Amino acid sequence: MFNPSSTQNQTPASSPTSSPIARPARRIAFALGLCAAAAAHAAGPYTLTDLGSKTFGHGMNADGVVAGEVNYNNVTAAAALWHPDTATWTTLRLGWTAYAVNRAGAAVGNDSNHQTLDTAIRWSPSGVPHALRPDISFSNASDIDDAGTAYGYYYNTTDQRYHAVTWTGDVATELGCPDGYQCAAVTGNGHGVIAGNVMEIFGPLTWPALVQDGQWNLLPTRGGCGAVYGVNARGHVVGSACQDASGFTSHGFIWKDGRVRDLGSLQRDWNSIALAINAHDVIAGQVQQPGTLSKAAVWEDGTWTVLADVTAGSEGYQFSQAVGIDATGRVLVNASGPDGKVHALVLTPVVGN
Repeated sequence: MFNPSSTQNQTPASSPTSSPIARPARRIAFALGLCAAAAAHAAGPYTLTDLGSKTFGHGMNADGVVAGEVNYNNVTAAAALWHPDTATWTTLRLGWTAYAVNRAGAAVGNDSNHQTLDTAIRWSPSGVPHALRPDISFSNASDIDDAGTAYGYYYNTTDQRYHAVTWTGDVATELGCPDGYQCAAVTGNGHGVIAGNVMEIFGPLTWPALVQDGQWNLLPTRGGCGAVYGVNARGHVVGSACQDASGFTSHGFIWKDGRVRDLGSLQRDWNSIALAINAHDVIAGQVQQPGTLSKAAVWEDGTWTVLADVTAGSEGYQFSQAVGIDATGRVLVNASGPDGKVHALVLTPVVGN
């Protein structure tokens, strides 16, 4: 049962933990330029595929298909999918955003043409868009599982709160929320695990939680506040959590086997964020030394590895965040390129390493 009493006076860390939404939070983290350096690790080496100048990745499915945007500049960007078999983008719609894609090729996001009145969108595998809540002033779909269930939220103008919801086809299922709070469904795995965030109505605090038997149950993170970002097919959930009451340090975490494990960072006062996880519990995210630029990193077997340090051809790029990882270990990274523009990159592990 949700019980925020022990965290009411805490301030969230200066990371995406204060955002209720997974994919937009990744964009914010990139824009702020969070992060740091890393320790040596066996991960890698990788080869680099540049998905183009002014491209941005939001998510990657288990087969390496990327959901994101092309001509990324917050004005004329187009929702698009990148296909690893052809190494090409398929544009879905100018002015819209694609946050996630499942293995069947169905994608979700929103119609950001409306700017302040976004509508949750699902695209069929053939690219046909469908508005999930056309009757609502603001809604968003942040993830879609392989069974086709979409996860997101909408803003209810009557009670002036965000409501968590899932969509199966055209059927919306309300997920409820603790009294006096608002909620957003962030992700789910199609096997009974739904993860999201509980938020203060008039404050910045956010708590990572699971929806179980109609109740929102907080994940017992060390500092209390935090946010969920991803889940794998095994039901293991990742996110970011405040480390203490000051809220100035946050670490990535993984929830598995009924407990939360702190993923740590590179030094005691550094931050880390876990943004995506594959079926082998390899985690994509970033690490942060406060006041420095971010560096995309992966976590495996207890260690964070800075991806630029183990990727051939990384010279001239600033890898800011790793936002997706597929079943084979390919990693989706957002970076500043040699041209000074945003580039989505796919890093592929070298076979036989």
